[in-house]
Amino acid sequence: MGIVLRKLVVRGPNLVDADVGFDVPVQIIQGPSETGKSYIFSCLRYMLGGNELPKTIPPYGQGYEKILLEIENDSEQRYTIVRSISGGGIELFQCGIQELDTSEIAPLDEPFGVWLVRQSGGAGMVTMRDQSSKGPMTGDDFRYWSLWSETRIISESPLAGALRENGRGKRMSALAVMLTGNDDAAIVPARTKDSTKVAKGGVEALEAALKRMTDSLQAADVGKVDAQNSIAKIDAALAQMAEQQERRAKSLREIRVSIGVHASTLSKADSKLRYSRETLSRFKLLDEKYQNDLERLEALDEGVSLFETLEQVPCPLCGAAMHDEPEAGVATVPTELQRQAIEAEVRKIRQLRNGLAVAIAEEGHRFDSFSTQVSTARATLAAVEDMEKKALENTHSDFLYDPSELAIRRTEMASVLRTFADIEHLNTEISRLKNLTKRERAPIVRDVMVGGEDVSSKVVDILDKWGLSGMGEVVFDDTTYDFKVGGRLRTSFGKGVRGIIGSAISIAIMEHALKDGHPHLGVAVVDSPLKAYADSKSSDDNTVPTKTVLDRMYGWLADWGGPGQIVIIENGEVPLDLCPALSVTQFYGTAPGGRKGFYPAPAV
Repeated sequence: MGIVLRKLVVRGPNLVDADVGFDVPVQIIQGPSETGKSYIFSCLRYMLGGNELPKTIPPYGQGYEKILLEIENDSEQRYTIVRSISGGGIELFQCGIQELDTSEIAPLDEPFGVWLVRQSGGAGMVTMRDQSSKGPMTGDDFRYWSLWSETRIISESPLAGALRENGRGKRMSALAVMLTGNDDAAIVPARTKDSTKVAKGGVEALEAALKRMTDSLQAADVGKVDAQNSIAKIDAALAQMAEQQERRAKSLREIRVSIGVHASTLSKADSKLRYSRETLSRFKLLDEKYQNDLERLEALDEGVSLFETLEQVPCPLCGAAMHDEPEAGVATVPTELQRQAIEAEVRKIRQLRNGLAVAIAEEGHRFDSFSTQVSTARATLAAVEDMEKKALENTHSDFLYDPSELAIRRTEMASVLRTFADIEHLNTEISRLKNLTKRERAPIVRDVMVGGEDVSSKVVDILDKWGLSGMGEVVFDDTTYDFKVGGRLRTSFGKGVRGIIGSAISIAIMEHALKDGHPHLGVAVVDSPLKAYADSKSSDDNTVPTKTVLDRMYGWLADWGGPGQIVIIENGEVPLDLCPALSVTQFYGTAPGGRKGFYPAPAV
């Protein structure tokens, strides 16, 4: 986990880029004062999410507007951070600077701070902000312990900041994560002053509510046991009423089922009666038709017999006899045959009528039977409906008490019992809130000594390699989250030695975290670790010559192989024999030679 710095570029319209590259595992940026070295440090801090704007370096830095920082994560994926030199938000692109210059690439949607924490291995971890609150790790947690300014490494304040400094607790928590790999999720925050004030206000409000409830019980003049007994008696009476009501309801359901059955019987009988009435009516109508047909045939028979006795007379118009006319149909059929046909038809109709008479008699019996069934079913239905009416009229006649009055009384008694229950709850809550009004400042305890001892051992090794072998034992203090060296507080040394010890600590913390897979930014940037030590007036603690410390520090850096990345910004020159083994960016300032400083010098 962690990142690697690759390139820093500052740009402005119609201006030559100011840039510096970063090698792995060590990058040295060396040169005299006023060449932009500390400006590079402030740019790195700013581009990694810091709020402090880099100070413009006149005259060379004027006109530049934008800063780009190319970095690489542990998966060798390149990213470019872009930010205005005047402030504002950060844009993050998943590509290198060269690709960004030549391609249209959209910035990532993920907030930069969230992305930086994730790259550092702190995603999902929470740390204590102070004794009363905690929250997720932020980019500032990793910037603080990875970027060490000149003023900070020689500061007389503890490593995490002055005792009353805002953010000190948060920085201590972040260091604990780097030392142990564990966050503060299991730690319970202490109560804040505001929470104790809220608790006191809550106690006062609850006590006022408690008094109101107690007064209401006194006005009701009902004890808890009396209320419970009353409810039990009311419940028994209501249960008895419910049982009676259920019996009546059951009886009523049976009556209504009977009503349905008898109504269905009546409907069926009435339907049969209507059908029989219609059938009988049609039979009688058919009988009348047969009677009419018989009467017609008898009249026809009389006409035929009469026709035989008539004298034939020629046609008054043409004079022809009737039997000579081919169109006279009747005249062509003999009279005897006509009378035989009529007689046969009469016999058939009489036979049909005789059968119909039997059917009419049978249907008449059916009609009478159905009429009786309808009358019986109607009477039975009326009797059952009368039973339903009486059952409904007598619903409450057997109750000793009015159910509505019992329900009202039960509600009153239940309200009394709820008041007693609320009083008990209020007393419990008042007791709880009174405990919250007592603010206890319990110390935050973490098991950091194992990690602290490993870092201490690394610091001893680094100081020894840098020529300060006589410093003595280094011990991590788990109360101040600082170190004691040779039995002395780190802050008790002169600023030159403090600067060297602070530089060693910054590297040792990174080595420990990355070696054990703990969250860390992955880089240690130290600004001017030896500048204060080179001042011969800084302290009597400077017993080792500056050149010795300088040569041995650069020699150690030349052999250092990680894990992580070290960026040293320093005035002291790298020994010539070590230059091939180190990646060095050299600024010459006003001296003749190569590059003057971070910003390109304008053409003369």
